[in-house]
Amino acid sequence: MLVDRLKELSADVIRWRELGILEMSGKTARGEHEQRKKFCYVEDVEVGETRCFDAHAYFTGGIPGRIHFFVDTDRYELVVAYAGFKIDRHIGG
Repeated sequence: MLVDRLKELSADVIRWRELGILEMSGKTARGEHEQRKKFCYVEDVEVGETRCFDAHAYFTGGIPGRIHFFVDTDRYELVVAYAGFKIDRHIGG
């Protein structure tokens, strides 16, 4: 489910900060396919920049769930832009 997957992603980031290598554990995390990537551009208000949040991890719980995020390698963070159904339109609002 969503909370479990977020906890797994958090653990991945903790290991990344400790070991310097980002490896996604648990359910698959990958980039969005080209035809859906256009839906993934969102303004990251913390840095004042539009970024592509096409990296996503799957979660279940009665829906085809996705968590879309940006891998910020400068800050060792995964910045989440969207958690919900598989996208078929722009996630930025």
